[in-house]
Amino acid sequence: MRSLLMLMMLVASAASCRKAPPPPVLLPKVADNPSILVNPPYPGADQTGSKPTFPKMYAVGNSKADNDRLSGNYQSSGRFTLQRGDGGEIDPEEVAAELRRWIGSAPRVKVTGTADVDRVAGKISRVIDYETAGTIGYAVYVIEPATPAKKVLYQVNIRERRR
Repeated sequence: MRSLLMLMMLVASAASCRKAPPPPVLLPKVADNPSILVNPPYPGADQTGSKPTFPKMYAVGNSKADNDRLSGNYQSSGRFTLQRGDGGEIDPEEVAAELRRWIGSAPRVKVTGTADVDRVAGKISRVIDYETAGTIGYAVYVIEPATPAKKVLYQVNIRERRR
């Protein structure tokens, strides 16, 4: 009897050792594909479309980005002063046209709407709504002064979120 009990315990312990381990817990992978407008490429990679280009002008200023990949919220902002290399005046409508071109021609970005913001004396303000395959967003820019000047300031704020 005792040997039978020992044999049963041995069989039971052997059977429990052969039990398959539980499958590993896999967290769902979240698609993370913000546009180049809020997530510029790393240095050394192709930078085409990551920032506006102003011919015969140079921009002085700074920008920052805050991308929360877990929640799917992305943002970028910048404040720059433009001057011409030859010391001439800058037409703010030319700056606005370049900002619209930059946003509209960014890779994988489709513009869905453009609206002028309420005019404030001496400023040009516009909002551009856009979408990508996985996100929707908008860009707001303000240019001042609204008349040609030797220095023109522009601010860009871009917000984007996962669909």
